[in-house]
Amino acid sequence: MLLIDRIAGTRRDAVPRSERDELRFHGRPPIYVRGHEFAAALGEARYKAYLNHFYGIDVEEAVVHAVELEAGKAHRLDRASSDVYPLIYGHTLQELLASFFAERGRKDDAPVRWADWKDFTYWCFRLRLRTQVPARIASDTRKGIALLQRLRGVGVDESPDPLRPGTAPQDIPGTSADVPIVDLRRLG
Repeated sequence: MLLIDRIAGTRRDAVPRSERDELRFHGRPPIYVRGHEFAAALGEARYKAYLNHFYGIDVEEAVVHAVELEAGKAHRLDRASSDVYPLIYGHTLQELLASFFAERGRKDDAPVRWADWKDFTYWCFRLRLRTQVPARIASDTRKGIALLQRLRGVGVDESPDPLRPGTAPQDIPGTSADVPIVDLRRLG
């Protein structure tokens, strides 16, 4: 989404503000592109980067939120348990941020910008992949995907990624079947 948002931002004259806002705030693309066309249009490297972003940032944020929801149910009155990062990564949020900034040569008291937070989230995803057993990685990832499915109103057998290749326009929450279908091969 960030890649697409950046591209759309460079062509403000070609992409209406309402369509950019629908993409940014609701994850609804203005057009439908078939799966193989989507992957081909991005190219192999960008398509892999796109999938890395989805799983490494979108799903990882959902994993944290899903664990927050679980912890909130279990410890409604216990404020000390509000930091769920030890449950997922084995370290507090402050410890993780300090390690993240130390690796990048930054002071940990520097302001955290939105882009820094996204980088941190991806860093946490990579940490989880390096330090957890595969069954736990799969379980936590399923939690994140299940939460995204609930939040985005898709079924359990559907991907929560609104830009997922091969999704028909009527399957994207908040869209109708009259979304224009574009054949990218003919645009060249």
